[in-house]
Amino acid sequence: MPKFELVLLIHAHQPVGNFDEVLERAYRNAYRPFIEVLARHPSIRAGLHYSGALLEWLEARHPDYFDRLCELVASNQAEIVGGGFYEPILMTIPPEDRHEQMIRLAD
Repeated sequence: MPKFELVLLIHAHQPVGNFDEVLERAYRNAYRPFIEVLARHPSIRAGLHYSGALLEWLEARHPDYFDRLCELVASNQAEIVGGGFYEPILMTIPPEDRHEQMIRLAD
């Protein structure tokens, strides 16, 4: 059987202003368990993309999540994939706005 590689890119998005209880439930049931399972399987590598609003919420409510992400990145198991802070369709907005969106998410 021929060998193939699976490219895994996880997109975690929450809209600006989503209810705290919805975000907390998603964190408990999806975001945290996913990176815990990923960490237990070091042969699996993944690209991870987060919306800006979700990153801000994680930073405020679960800053330890970033410690886990940093460990995955340091071990070359995860790569953080950029984009626009508010998840815009970049080609549809002016170039200066595209740049600002990408810089803001990177920061």
